[in-house]
Amino acid sequence: MKLRSQHLTSWLKISGLFVLLAALSPLFGPDEAPPYESYDAFVESGGFALFTVNNLWLLISAALVFIMHLGFSCVETGLCQSKNTVNILFKNLFIVAIGYSWLRVLRIQRHVSGRL
Repeated sequence: MKLRSQHLTSWLKISGLFVLLAALSPLFGPDEAPPYESYDAFVESGGFALFTVNNLWLLISAALVFIMHLGFSCVETGLCQSKNTVNILFKNLFIVAIGYSWLRVLRIQRHVSGRL
């Protein structure tokens, strides 16, 4: 029972650290005004093309990561016993779900702090 309480204590310390960092992060964000007066001015500028290419590359890279996750799931499933297949696939699906929820938390956090 003592081992379980040690794991619980360390998990609580780490989660408390994450909550503290999430609460303090709006204090360290940039407070400068946007360099463009409006969205139309940004679209007409030369930085819009770079912005579009960077976001497109980010989306393509994210799609490749999801495809790699599927490939690693197949490899891990092929290398384990058949009784462990569901556990391996659930683990890989759970990792993607954690990543998605982490991104949602970051988006909410950026929205609350006013930095979109």
